[in-house]
Amino acid sequence: MVLDCRNLATLGLLGKLIKRIRPDNFDKLIRYLSTWSGTDKFFMLIQYVSKLVVWSSSKSNSARGLSASARSLGSLVGDHRVLLRLWGLLPMLQWAESIESERKVSKLSLNVERLQALSMIIYFPLEHLWYLAHHGVLPLKPATSGKIATWSCRFWMIYTVLQLVHNYDNHALLLKDKQRDVQEEKGVNKLALDTQYKAIVDDTIINLAYLPLTLHWSLPTGIFSNDAWVGLFGSVAALTQFKVGYSKA
Repeated sequence: MVLDCRNLATLGLLGKLIKRIRPDNFDKLIRYLSTWSGTDKFFMLIQYVSKLVVWSSSKSNSARGLSASARSLGSLVGDHRVLLRLWGLLPMLQWAESIESERKVSKLSLNVERLQALSMIIYFPLEHLWYLAHHGVLPLKPATSGKIATWSCRFWMIYTVLQLVHNYDNHALLLKDKQRDVQEEKGVNKLALDTQYKAIVDDTIINLAYLPLTLHWSLPTGIFSNDAWVGLFGSVAALTQFKVGYSKA
């Protein structure tokens, strides 16, 4: 009985200690990591940072064990992320339907989103086919599954380029709206404009980081001889997306 009371007292002190030393945004972090997007971005960061660890540790003979462990971790996490995307086609179909019902700020934005939706509707089934063939679920030859993977990344690259065009158009419209409000002597909501501008900048950084990756994976021989470049660009995209998602949690 005395031992039980001591255990309960220890647990109580532990809880108070955690409450005292935990960061102010600890609850927000847990809330974000509890979502599918938060978990995916966290794993994405691990996946690409592990490539940088492999590159850094491979230069030292004493760190070969760390290099092998980081490579295994990155491969495991990357495989897990693709597995969780097996249902990714469904939200794309829903998005394609919503594009026609939502009011767009410009004809360019409407057409860009139509093409983006089409590229993703093609991308996801190809990725699913490659993944299932890669794991022996579908009886496809390695050469065939490799071509499927390459084509899936080409459609992802199309989406990425279109998103950069979309951001350019949104930025131009944002400046035009700001100029019109000034000319008409309307009150300019600086906070709203800054929020929109920041969102455009963050999304542009993400897609500029994705662009060399999608180009690399869209070519049979790639463009990077060193996987560290993949780790660098992927880490930038992952960190920016994690930051954006965390700020909205």
